[in-house]
Amino acid sequence: MNLNVYMHPRNPYKVPPDFKELALACEEFRKFVKMTVSGKATLDFKDQEAVACLTSSLLFRDFQLRVHLPPGRLIPTLPLRLNYLLWIEDLISLLPVEYHENVCGVDIGTGASCIYPLIGSKKFGWKFLATEIDAENFEYARKQVQDNYLEDYIKVIKVNGVESLRNIVGNQSFTFTMCNPPFYAEDNEKQKNNRPSPRHDYGGQEMEVAVEGGEVSFVKKIVEESKFLRDQILIFTTMLGHKVSVKPVKRLCEAAGASVCTTEFCQGRTMRWGVAWTFRQIPFEKCLAVKREKPKPPMTWVVPQIRFKEKAYTVKNIDAATVNILDSLKMMIEPIRSTKYSTMYIVKANENTWVHQRRRRREEKRQKIGQQIEISKQVSVEANNYCEETDTIKVSAESNICEVMDTETGFCDSSSPAESSNFQRKRYLELETVDELDSKRIKGDDSFNYSDELELEPTHLVQFKLSVQKTRCDIVLSVTWIDGTGGIDAMNQVLVYLKRELTKNSNKQ
Repeated sequence: MNLNVYMHPRNPYKVPPDFKELALACEEFRKFVKMTVSGKATLDFKDQEAVACLTSSLLFRDFQLRVHLPPGRLIPTLPLRLNYLLWIEDLISLLPVEYHENVCGVDIGTGASCIYPLIGSKKFGWKFLATEIDAENFEYARKQVQDNYLEDYIKVIKVNGVESLRNIVGNQSFTFTMCNPPFYAEDNEKQKNNRPSPRHDYGGQEMEVAVEGGEVSFVKKIVEESKFLRDQILIFTTMLGHKVSVKPVKRLCEAAGASVCTTEFCQGRTMRWGVAWTFRQIPFEKCLAVKREKPKPPMTWVVPQIRFKEKAYTVKNIDAATVNILDSLKMMIEPIRSTKYSTMYIVKANENTWVHQRRRRREEKRQKIGQQIEISKQVSVEANNYCEETDTIKVSAESNICEVMDTETGFCDSSSPAESSNFQRKRYLELETVDELDSKRIKGDDSFNYSDELELEPTHLVQFKLSVQKTRCDIVLSVTWIDGTGGIDAMNQVLVYLKRELTKNSNKQ
């Protein structure tokens, strides 16, 4: 099952990269891409070198980062890494505003790629203290920072296996910690695990994928130390590779007296889990993860062959008839796939146009006649008003001419000086009031209400996937609900309408 639909909403890799475009932009990546007969660009994910080149090419294209991924070392998956960083960004947004700037994090076990600090500093402007046990990984990580001129943002330090987090942090303060511990308790646990063999080969040394006691034991040490660092670090986080590890880690955090929240990281066919804990008053409940739901099975209808002439019973004809019906309902149709034997669309509707069609047509006709009568009345009234205004303007103009003559020559004395002065003062105040109102409209003054002028994009009533497919003997029309305020019932109503209209149309043939 592809989990990209549950990926973090701000993750740019929610839409998979186009290998063909990337190959054209990156010459090094081009040699690993193979074209199929249909013209689709493919990559062998079992080839470590190809996967490493894909990652480094994306890092350069999307983040302007030059990263060398050494052979035999763990190759980071960008969608997963970004999911983790974006979740931390969500957690930071829950902190008071003064903590949103000068964000500083600790990456425990940064690896050869130093991937989290590199992306975190480049994309978010965060600073990092990155730790590494392995001497070779430490040298690689330090080189990555130097190659990208990020020494002012990232400090990589070499630590030993027994050095405590308290010694590493010292008296410094940090916004968060992050950790991606090895999944397995020992190397041969990978063979005992019931998971299917991975489709991709991301490499990795034994100490990068296995640790004594497993990931729960690894995180337990961090939780224990976090009790002593509660005043120096705002949020502690970790990623977990096994779902069964989430509850034990959560219990450890709660036993330490911390508030806890969890999330899921979904990408491709891979899932990981995140746990965050804090000793501060942070509203973690506002950072709820999107819950995955089991996909609802499609609703299918075998188009009855007896209703159609032999020549008409084809995917092409039934598809065309279906699209015409949806068009008549003013539904938005986005084609996804079209072949000789199957078609697929994403269909969306913002309003219900398929219920009580006859009543709707009668009502529209009645409204149209009413509008025409109203327009005729309005034209008549405006014509009368125009005549009255013309007479008023004429009298007003003569009066004004007389007043001007009085001011300049003294020939006309239609009003006293006091009355004239009051009229001018009143007129000036009226103009000033209108100017102020226009000014408020232009400047967006808070005291002026724009609610009547804003047009909000409507929330769609229903969105579903529709397909017309040829089986051995029949043609099947199926609909799969995606979302919408009308729920699955709205989609079912559309399907009933399609059934009725398609059989009605076939009888006319």
